[in-house]
Amino acid sequence: MKPSLRPSSLDRLAACPASYHESLGKPSVGSDESALGSARHEAMAELQRTQDAAKIDYALIAAKWHVDADDVRKPIVSCGYVPPPSALAEHPVTMEFDNFTVDGTADLIVPSDNLVVDWKFTESRMDAATITERLQVPAYGAAAFSMGIVVTPIRVAVFNPLIGNENGWSWAEINPTAVRRTVEEVGNTALAQADLPVERRQYRPGDWCRYCPGAGTCAVNQDRVRALPAIVSGSEIVDRRKVADVYPQIQAMLKKLDQFKDAVKNDILANGAIESDAGRLYVSTFDRPTTPSAKKVLEFLRGAYPEAAADVERWMGSLAPVEVEQIKFSPKKEVIL
Repeated sequence: MKPSLRPSSLDRLAACPASYHESLGKPSVGSDESALGSARHEAMAELQRTQDAAKIDYALIAAKWHVDADDVRKPIVSCGYVPPPSALAEHPVTMEFDNFTVDGTADLIVPSDNLVVDWKFTESRMDAATITERLQVPAYGAAAFSMGIVVTPIRVAVFNPLIGNENGWSWAEINPTAVRRTVEEVGNTALAQADLPVERRQYRPGDWCRYCPGAGTCAVNQDRVRALPAIVSGSEIVDRRKVADVYPQIQAMLKKLDQFKDAVKNDILANGAIESDAGRLYVSTFDRPTTPSAKKVLEFLRGAYPEAAADVERWMGSLAPVEVEQIKFSPKKEVIL
């Protein structure tokens, strides 16, 4: 029997082919966040079936996934989009290759529009460029094409119900043949890792490790995790080469810390200061002068004083560039144990 890959794992396998071998026989990574996402996906499928957000049993869905019913209901009711009754919700799709298959479930397929949609319940909107840079959603589209459900030209889309029908969509047209070629290359490279000695496998630790079932036992990831506390605390001298191994994780941690701080601020604004034996957390406000950007100044000048705007633009164009020092990280294709 051929191995089966899921569209949702393709981007991870493209980034770290060795993660396929590390993940074999290990359960998928789950979390409260993924449970809520699964509940919302089920509610969107019910919205397509019932054609009425008020007819969905949110309490039943929430109980199944052990999440809050209101958290499931709110984005479905407010998103302003009802999938057409002829669409296919939570529809199984597959692509056959010589050495493996790709099997998944497309959130929504609208055959009449040759459209394949993936629901993304995130706080930010995904753009079309991001869709085509990744493999998951284009793979759904290519699989639907291989099954004869849609024909070219095929559009794949991400819809974010949290943002709403007006601004939550991002679209891209795909070439299903090109997507299929890329998926085949990614799959064959990943499967070939099992036949290689460990030191020759293509490991590339990064943010995708969070979604890898094998992250807990992966030797490369464990080595990176062991180095991180020493670097963060400065408790011991760390081989400087280790810094490059853990730098992506440090970037991800900084992002999460910023998100945590924003969440705390929002909580305080909604519920008041937080007090403990350690101290008091509160939000203070202050006024600062508005500092318009150079772009805004030029827009004003072009409208009110066009000759002055031209003089300012000439002057700005004559200024020497300012050197800015910034750490850049270029990940290698292969990290050797």
